[in-house]
Amino acid sequence: MLFHSLTERLNAVFSSGGRPCAARLFEPRPQRTLCRAVVELGVARTVEEMEAIQSLPLSIQVTLRALLWENLNRFEPLPVHWAWTPGYAPELSVLEVPGHGREPGAITIRLCTPPLGAPRQAGPG
Repeated sequence: MLFHSLTERLNAVFSSGGRPCAARLFEPRPQRTLCRAVVELGVARTVEEMEAIQSLPLSIQVTLRALLWENLNRFEPLPVHWAWTPGYAPELSVLEVPGHGREPGAITIRLCTPPLGAPRQAGPG
């Protein structure tokens, strides 16, 4: 349940809007990877957790990095809530609820991945 542990730590960091100083970790530069950023934040702590993040399709890694960078650079970053669910193939869902009145709004990120170590089944066709 590596992704479950990672999402718990991600929620601890980002549910209050994140750390504004963390924005630099998600800058859109080639040497800034999602894995490197979450290691520097103390979210990924083991080789297995780093491998789990690196196992995500590159499109998902780049999307998450861009989403976090944009949010952390807002005048008032929104809280980001993370959820992980096991599934057949990697999938990313993002929901942003705008603020209203005194409510700041929030971003929910749901990551769906096959459980690590689960045997891969051939798809249809």
